[in-house]
Amino acid sequence: MDWQPLTATKLFTFDDYTVAWITALPHEKAAARNMLDEIHINPPQSELDKNVYTFGSICGHNVVIVCQGGMGTEAAAVVAARMDMTFRNIRFGLLVGIAGGVPDRKDIRLGDVVISQGDGMSGGVVSHDHGKVTPMGFMSRPFLNDVPELLKKAFVELKSQLMDRDNQIPAYISAATARNPRFFQFHRPDLVDRLFKSHYVHIDPRDDLCDMCEKTEEYLVPRKPRVGLEKLPFVHFGVVASGNQVIKDGNERLRISKAHPSVIAVKMEAAGLMNIFGCATIRGICDYADSHKNDGWQNYAAATAAAHSNPFKLLITSRPDASIEDLCYKSSIIRLKIEDETIAINKDIALFVKDKIQEYNSRNELSHTMRTYLEEQLVVKADRTFLWVSLILQVMKRKPRPNKKEKMDNLLDALPRKLDAVYEKILQQVTEDAEDDDDDIQDSRKRLLHILVAAARPLSLDEMAIALVIQSSDTSYEDLDMHGSIGDTIERLCGPFVRIIDSKIYLVHQSAKEFLVRGIETRLTGQQKWRHALDTVESNYILSDICITYLLFIDFESDPLILTKHPEDNEHRKFFSERGGISMNSGVHEVMQIYASRHSLLDYAAKNWGEHFLAARINERVPLLKGALDVCDTQTLRFMTWFQVYWTTVDSKSLCPEGLTPLIRGVALELTDSSGGTALHRASENGHEAVVRMLIDSGAALDSIDEVGLTLLQWAAKNGHLPVVELLLKCQANTAVENKWGARTALHLAAQQGHEEVVRLLLESIPDVDLDKGQYSPLHLAAAQGHESIVRLLLERGASVNATSMGGKTGLHHAASTGQEQRIKLLLNRRACT
Repeated sequence: MDWQPLTATKLFTFDDYTVAWITALPHEKAAARNMLDEIHINPPQSELDKNVYTFGSICGHNVVIVCQGGMGTEAAAVVAARMDMTFRNIRFGLLVGIAGGVPDRKDIRLGDVVISQGDGMSGGVVSHDHGKVTPMGFMSRPFLNDVPELLKKAFVELKSQLMDRDNQIPAYISAATARNPRFFQFHRPDLVDRLFKSHYVHIDPRDDLCDMCEKTEEYLVPRKPRVGLEKLPFVHFGVVASGNQVIKDGNERLRISKAHPSVIAVKMEAAGLMNIFGCATIRGICDYADSHKNDGWQNYAAATAAAHSNPFKLLITSRPDASIEDLCYKSSIIRLKIEDETIAINKDIALFVKDKIQEYNSRNELSHTMRTYLEEQLVVKADRTFLWVSLILQVMKRKPRPNKKEKMDNLLDALPRKLDAVYEKILQQVTEDAEDDDDDIQDSRKRLLHILVAAARPLSLDEMAIALVIQSSDTSYEDLDMHGSIGDTIERLCGPFVRIIDSKIYLVHQSAKEFLVRGIETRLTGQQKWRHALDTVESNYILSDICITYLLFIDFESDPLILTKHPEDNEHRKFFSERGGISMNSGVHEVMQIYASRHSLLDYAAKNWGEHFLAARINERVPLLKGALDVCDTQTLRFMTWFQVYWTTVDSKSLCPEGLTPLIRGVALELTDSSGGTALHRASENGHEAVVRMLIDSGAALDSIDEVGLTLLQWAAKNGHLPVVELLLKCQANTAVENKWGARTALHLAAQQGHEEVVRLLLESIPDVDLDKGQYSPLHLAAAQGHESIVRLLLERGASVNATSMGGKTGLHHAASTGQEQRIKLLLNRRACT
């Protein structure tokens, strides 16, 4: 990934760099580069130092980034030693990148961030493959240095901040994407986060997405949903286990977890650095260090780790300490030069305040003396809270500029010191400033805030322009009362409480949402009008009403979006290309993008109306319920329009938003997801019997095969969905179809996965019980997996006990390989050949 938006314009010496940012993989370094505020020109480098560096700064602090070019602790140590030779003033190192999560004791999810921290028994990093074997098991040697005291103090402050507010990782990723659009490759992937039990081994190495793996409660670890925070990466503090081997074994991960109860992540490079640099390890979780790991989460995990390093460095370099000498980390190999942190904090705050005051005084209304005095006062009052400074100056902009110290003091003394009070002041001020702030304007202000706190993603200006004015009675674009600039409208309604970045609308900060939203245990007071004024149920009701009303526009009936995956269907495409201005040669997604560009709110409404509908807890609100039913009327073209947008872009594992199945009476049958599966494939795979029945009634093909190589019946049998299997058999689904790998039928898959009732049902429709085709019979697979009851059932139905699989093995051979005595006896009693 090339860094294009920033151009190197400044040149510094090696001694000017104080933070080392070390990565192991190219995408880790790419994520790091995209977090830089600016990049620097590379200074002349010694031939003895073979490292390749990227120089830049974040928040005014010079950072050097290096990719070690190889994996393992030795490669990391070589890179660190070279850096030590070149950079004399490095305060500390940040080892930033991806890692495998160890979720055996702590609820760690993919995309979460782990920061190394000692547990009293060891430092922040332990080596899991250096030690000794004892009668009690493997014991690591605690030879690694601890995290520096400087960083430990920063951890305490950081953990304190995270306890009362969400981290800003998504905001940093969004900001990086705004600067460099190609950073979208590092956004959260549209993949399912599953944690398999440690003993369950990945089924097929060719199946990167675990489509072949069993997804029942027997094999998956149950985890509580993070309600309202599903897409927010959590930050964890604990020990990182490091070594020279990639861990891809759930049992080995469990061994490490038992040996080191505080370990929450595993990675290869950390141990190579701890005795050279004073390091903190910051890791984004991309897998669970088991056989099910794949590369799909790596970019996003690299981005979350890099994004969290951004505020982390600012925090560390912005906290004073009276006895700075006590913070010096005395490594056994080198000593790091730590500058006086009091100077650093004063510099940070002063630079920030000075920059903001320049914006505040853009018309030069303040004299030099008054500007300097204001800078001094804000530095004192800021209490190291940059957000407070920014917001307070926004409040001050709306008041006359004082020309005397006494007036300045009066103005500053009247300003609120707490963030909640600042937020209340801002919303109160925009109300007072508006000359026409009538009931309609106040309703619009509250509607805007409702939308912002409950939106599934930031809305664009074009989307908000519709959302803000649409009414339940509107039936087409002609009914919308749209006038004026939406940007000006947002500024007039909420002022600095809302920000517009890259044409997307955000609350000024996560804490602003916490200020507005009413929690379960919130106690309302009459002192503040806006604090905890919004109920998320009402917010979601407003958004579901907006989306449903929009999707019911007659425009989508008279000018629908209809896609076909058959380019040769010329008459069909010609008809809609003439109506929609779409090229005859356009692909499906291009057609969709062109259509969506003409209907600004379609993308958001189609993808998110169901979630808002459910979150609004609608049961007795009859008008909106009727609207939801009308949206799901498959006899209309507007249903075809929104559902095609929804189906081709959301997670294919969920046919429709959970709980809305009764509303769906049909779907676009030909549309396929990224795995080549239709809606009927995914419904069969996940056991949605009612949906399967609806789709079959609509004429969906029973024996189509997706790109994974499975039919509807094979998916249902493999996952043990007995009602779906029964339904498909009644509809004459073909039981003899084999998958693309292993020549396995539905009976093979059910026997292999241990679904006895499904096997019993299939046997009623299958005359040939063996079905070996020279490879594996259902008996072989059941015996190899240890499913004794299915082995017994197959034998009772006439399965050949001596039929051989590939390599000449019988069922007895497969049973013996797993050492299960009962199955061996069972086969011997059936006169199996030994």
